[in-house]
Amino acid sequence: MYFCTAANEIPTTPLVQVRDQITNLCINILHSYRKFCATVSSSGQLILPEALKLLPLYNLALIKSMGLRTDGRLDDRSYWISRAASLPTPLAVPLVYPTMMAIHDLLLKEDGSIIPPTVPLSSEHVSEEGIYLLENGEDALIYVGKAVDPDTLQQLFGVPTVDDLPSQFVLQQYDNELSKKLNVLVNEIRRQRCSYLRLRLCKKGDPSGMLFFSYMVEDKSPGSSLSYVEFLVLVHRQIQTKMA
Repeated sequence: MYFCTAANEIPTTPLVQVRDQITNLCINILHSYRKFCATVSSSGQLILPEALKLLPLYNLALIKSMGLRTDGRLDDRSYWISRAASLPTPLAVPLVYPTMMAIHDLLLKEDGSIIPPTVPLSSEHVSEEGIYLLENGEDALIYVGKAVDPDTLQQLFGVPTVDDLPSQFVLQQYDNELSKKLNVLVNEIRRQRCSYLRLRLCKKGDPSGMLFFSYMVEDKSPGSSLSYVEFLVLVHRQIQTKMA
């Protein structure tokens, strides 16, 4: 509903107004739950039921997405609108809120699952000693921290230092367990997303690193965009105002 509402409104409505409409929809939904469904609780508590606990997060991610960003290119926004109009929900979610995983921890998994636990889209969860894969159903960015262990770099990319990483990246499978697990992971994501999933290496200090961190939707963005914590405070205050 959110996705389609945004896609339909963007061509004819100012972006600021579309973002406000989507945020107000989130506030009204949570206010209605608080008023008609929730048990008695402190007015100082923001109530997020299990079924709606991700609603504010996805709302914030949507208003920061390419389709609703004022600094985005018109071509990118047009493509986003066309995608939003045709995607089923399982593929729409990662386009709004991409999935990020820690590649350097793949060998620590012992439950037999292929997909590792996800990492919140916040820079405070990105260590310069780690390697992370972020995918939105179409593209996958592999961010390599500047202090990654040389042995890990050698196992995954066949190079000893971050500076030796190639600008043109093709995923190789080397004869070690970590490399094999990464290849299995990428192939599984491609299967689930029904997409080839273009891969790109990202490093801090160059445009690719800036691109990677632009997806950290839980951070406070340049300009006036709120962090996730700040957005929750805004939503809570608006609900309190409606309840008064």
